Amino acid sequence: MRIIVLVLLTVSAQSLLHSPLLRRFGPLDVGKRSSSSAIFNFQGVQFYGEITVGTPGQKIPALFDTGSYDTWMPATSYCSTISCHSGGYQSGDSSTSAVTTDPFEVLYLSSSVSGNYVKDTISIGSLHSVQPIAMGVVQGKSGFPSQHAFDGLVGMGPNSSVLHSLLDLAVSDATGERRMFSMYLSDDTSGSLTLGGYDETHLAGDNSSQLVWLESYSTNSAWALPYWILPSAAIEFGGEKLSSAAVVVDSGSSFIIGPQS
Repeated sequence: MRIIVLVLLTVSAQSLLHSPLLRRFGPLDVGKRSSSSAIFNFQGVQFYGEITVGTPGQKIPALFDTGSYDTWMPATSYCSTISCHSGGYQSGDSSTSAVTTDPFEVLYLSSSVSGNYVKDTISIGSLHSVQPIAMGVVQGKSGFPSQHAFDGLVGMGPNSSVLHSLLDLAVSDATGERRMFSMYLSDDTSGSLTLGGYDETHLAGDNSSQLVWLESYSTNSAWALPYWILPSAAIEFGGEKLSSAAVVVDSGSSFIIGPQS
């Protein structure tokens, strides 16, 4: 089992929100951040959960991605042309939606999505945004895995002046100064996303001393996208210890990716 804890800013003693994550296995023939064709042949692991958008709520299965910022979901009209796990999102069915003509486009390394921006409320578990949040309504996408269990994506990367994380806005609406979230990635079929801290029930004897805290920071990559960075991580493979290097913590990627020697 694995627990990933990321501290965004300061932490206060507010109540925690827990949202279930489901685990899905499937071959990835295209990875959004993969640059080597050999990587595509590995078994992929996707952790996704359910978000609710609009009023009344429209439920969308979404991937929680610490490696990107934008949040998006497919339009209902687009789902009528492709295979979706949900009915997609229909802005006309939500009394809190504000449709814009602003184009929405996100380019990943090997995939992309496009459509238009909409502003609407969103819920993750019991946490509900007070103000509408700008999100993308996707009318087209390419390069994504042929087998996946999610329709949308929640960007959970660190804050910047260009892109706004859904997590920052939602937590700010609900609890003000809390800037911590964690993911429990179980070897079983389910895990959990905790907004506002970490779930001590996943620690033996509720002992927080079992946690290993690592310094992290955010930076802009070569593609001008912010990532969570661990400044020094050591990897051992096949009995061989590799040199320590800075690594990206990316819950949207299924693989450990590194440069060739």
